[in-house]
Amino acid sequence: MDDVPLGTHVTGLRLDRAEILAVLGAATRAPSVHNTQPWRFRLRSGTIDVLRDPERWLRVADPDGREQRLACGAAVRTLRLALIGLGHRPFVTLHPDRTDPWLMATVRRGSGRPATVPEQAMLDAIGVRRTQRTDFGPGGVTAEARLALRRAAIDAGVWLDLVADPEVADRLGAMARRAYRTRMDDPAFRAEVARWTSWADDRHDGVAADLGGPAVSPSAVWLPGGARPADGQGLSPSSPLLGFVSTHADGPAEEVRAGEGLQSVLLAAAAHGLSAAFLSELIDVEPVRTDVHRLLGRPRRIQAAIRLGVATASPPTPRRPVEDVLTEDSEPLPPV
Repeated sequence: MDDVPLGTHVTGLRLDRAEILAVLGAATRAPSVHNTQPWRFRLRSGTIDVLRDPERWLRVADPDGREQRLACGAAVRTLRLALIGLGHRPFVTLHPDRTDPWLMATVRRGSGRPATVPEQAMLDAIGVRRTQRTDFGPGGVTAEARLALRRAAIDAGVWLDLVADPEVADRLGAMARRAYRTRMDDPAFRAEVARWTSWADDRHDGVAADLGGPAVSPSAVWLPGGARPADGQGLSPSSPLLGFVSTHADGPAEEVRAGEGLQSVLLAAAAHGLSAAFLSELIDVEPVRTDVHRLLGRPRRIQAAIRLGVATASPPTPRRPVEDVLTEDSEPLPPV
């Protein structure tokens, strides 16, 4: 990773309008809970600032802003890759200004360098990565893909644990259903979900109602109704794997870093023909999160949970135009 402390001298952006639109457009393809796209970008003094958007904060589902910081971290990782795709080394300072809780990262352009083979594969996957919103099909995650996923996480400074044990997966499935019921029993949560359910074709955020809206996904209805597979033996070896992204420490900067790592894993998965569904309920609902930590017995802080497997790709969710995600105090885009 090319992380630098604030104040380190690096080259300014020196990008033309088309390049800025390309890197910011790629960054907006990052995943976010309910497709809120909770980021803003600010161009200034040869840098790109990545900020949380307070108007897109899910205050019921995400009261401490952790999921929002993860989403902004995913946008930072995608922005990094987009710069590399243009032949520029990115330099990133995570959460540089502790007096500004909305500022997540500052990105600068360094000297030129080509993309590595794994980076190019992830670059190619930015436009095809989807959050899986339909069921998974048969087919397991190969050993080669597992290695690539773990490598992608490590390269981003996080850790990925893959759970294939059917008994552990069954217990995690029961926890996911319990957490989902807890959330859906909350009228405020349901109202928040309704806000981000899109009924209009021209809306640039949220999840379309004909896809079930943001609350219905394989993560939420994993093993619907608590039913076990027909053979009664738990999940089969070809069932989707469970993946847990964790960091060695906690705090806002580590949550942004976790979002970067999560996006790296998702893009590496897409590059290997895999789909991913989020299991946010396992992390966002207490005491379920504590139960997950105890079950897995990991000393690290679990930040995100996903299911990975083979599936027919879900339709893409819409994205806001780049001009809509620039802050009001951003420097204007370079002229055409």
